[in-house]
Amino acid sequence: MSFGDATKYKDMFLGPFLTLALIPATFSRAIPLLCSSPRTDDLVAIRQTINLFTVLADSYRYSELSRVFTSDCVVDFGESTPVLHGIAAVQKVCQTFEGRPSQHALTTQYIELTSPTTADAESYVIANFFDEGDNVPPNFTEYGK
Repeated sequence: MSFGDATKYKDMFLGPFLTLALIPATFSRAIPLLCSSPRTDDLVAIRQTINLFTVLADSYRYSELSRVFTSDCVVDFGESTPVLHGIAAVQKVCQTFEGRPSQHALTTQYIELTSPTTADAESYVIANFFDEGDNVPPNFTEYGK
């Protein structure tokens, strides 16, 4: 998406922030009502689903990855792993790291609602895998999306 394309959404993104700036702090409980819409709720639900991946991966709960990925998902974990097709392939790769301490962190998330019932999402993840022991630097870091 070019910067010019984003300007058509400026009212959707800037409107709530401008409104919030005019609301006294005592009305902070009303903010979710002002910013809530079916589209916003969908974006939050999608973002929460994506965030769940990091929790499941770092706690070795790979059998629950179906809460995040569809059976026909396509996942790119970075250069050291081929692009994965399907949840079984994702689970198999994740299981190779079972028992190894890790911390997955999401950075950029872009979600486009493509219809009332579908969306495309792209998220960037940094995965740090640690040797056993506290406070040791990661010995393997992977960047993917």
